[in-house]
Amino acid sequence: MSQPMREHKIREWLNPAAQQPAPALEQPSEGHNSADPKPPDEASLDRLPWKLFREGQKDGWVFSDLNDATVQQLRIFLEAQDKLPVPIGRFNYRFSGFKEHPRKFVSRSLIKEQVRRS
Repeated sequence: MSQPMREHKIREWLNPAAQQPAPALEQPSEGHNSADPKPPDEASLDRLPWKLFREGQKDGWVFSDLNDATVQQLRIFLEAQDKLPVPIGRFNYRFSGFKEHPRKFVSRSLIKEQVRRS
């Protein structure tokens, strides 16, 4: 299956709101400090239309070009990081994708709690 066909099938699987690509990002105003972007809050991230990797798990992905302000803010934040994944709340966030488009998706995985031994 070709790359465009695969992407089309994935988009069909998502809800209709996710089928529109994000508009081009506006240039920051003079008062905006783009050198220090802030991550979206955890509640906003939890409301995104995450597609789970496996049923019953919390790990998932969304398109990085989704027409959604929270996804755009997350993408800008991740692009500014030196090292990925980046923890935000209970999850680690990173880019994922295909060889031809390695930042096609934003993926998240639940941070595993370390068990303390007494």
